Amino acid sequence: MLIDDDEADNYIHKRVIEKSGKARVTQIFNMADDALQWFSNPQHQADCIFLDINMPAINGFEFLENYLQLANVKKPCSHTVMLTSSIGEPDKQKAKAFGVLLEHKPLTTDRFISITHKLICDT
Repeated sequence: MLIDDDEADNYIHKRVIEKSGKARVTQIFNMADDALQWFSNPQHQADCIFLDINMPAINGFEFLENYLQLANVKKPCSHTVMLTSSIGEPDKQKAKAFGVLLEHKPLTTDRFISITHKLICDT
């Protein structure tokens, strides 16, 4: 799943992920609140979420706070990668507190493969 308000980033990241042959993107949301609405259906789950930090209305960290409070989330997605164009110390600390990876965007094929290796080895 991709959650990013920048359609160009979503397009690029989808192509990178699918071109890697390691995964496919089944859901793309431009607004975090739309993704939260999607998750409100008990049948909707995600194996991995690539999440932008800076978005209008609900930012990436606010999304995570709300997502983790959803009653129907049987098991929160353990594979969440926050993507950002600038990584500051406060963002590093928040990402660490949520237990998610924090990466620079845009994704490249090599970085995506490296991320999947980290996610597989850390679980």
